[in-house]
Amino acid sequence: MHELYYGPIARDLRYRRLHVLADGPLTARTFPGWHMGFLHTSPASEVAIDGYLNPAGAGFLASHAPAASPVLLNLLHQFVHR
Repeated sequence: MHELYYGPIARDLRYRRLHVLADGPLTARTFPGWHMGFLHTSPASEVAIDGYLNPAGAGFLASHAPAASPVLLNLLHQFVHR
C-alpha cells in the first residue's frame, strides 16, 4: 500500500521534503467519526451550505483577494471562468 499511494507522490518532482509520520497497519480507525466523500450539488443547494462562496459570483475575486497582484487575479479569473 505504501508504494501504491506514497510512491507516485515521492517520485513527483513538484513535491519536496516529504516526511512519513507513521507507517504500518492500524487496529482501529484513528478518526472514526470522520467520513469523507463527494456530493454533487446544484446552484440552488449550494446557497444553503453554511459558508459557501460562489467563485463564479460577481466580485468574488475582488472582495476575497483585495491585496493580490493583478497578474494573480487574472490567473484566478481565467481558472474560475474557463
